[in-house]
Amino acid sequence: MTFAVRMISFILISTGLVVFSSIYFKTPGLLLIIGAIVGLAAMFLNVHWLSNSEERATELINQWASENGWQLLEFNRELSTGPFGGIHGRGDIYFQFAIRDQNGNKRSGWAYFDFSLTGGGRYEIKWTEPEKAVTHT
Repeated sequence: MTFAVRMISFILISTGLVVFSSIYFKTPGLLLIIGAIVGLAAMFLNVHWLSNSEERATELINQWASENGWQLLEFNRELSTGPFGGIHGRGDIYFQFAIRDQNGNKRSGWAYFDFSLTGGGRYEIKWTEPEKAVTHT
């Protein structure tokens, strides 16, 4: 579902709830409209925050690869947590990637980015092959 469809759906549902609750609960409609506007603004900021987070993750992983002299071949966002396991929060983003090192060897792994308010863009790398995890702050 695209962002525009989500926004339109949210507006229609919010408007319906405002009308219904102002009639049924005898609540002032203006108060509910203000609540709907605040909710819409919060949703917009959340989508904006997450889209910027994905761009920032791409920048960070490209920087990490170039600092190590590697070429980034693939970098795909994943819904699963991969080798990190567990339940992920709102600001957590997971990617699967592949690089080519200086010797021409292809390696793959997973990257976890924490873009929550307290995470500050921290990321962790885990290789698909057994090797030490790398955490960056």
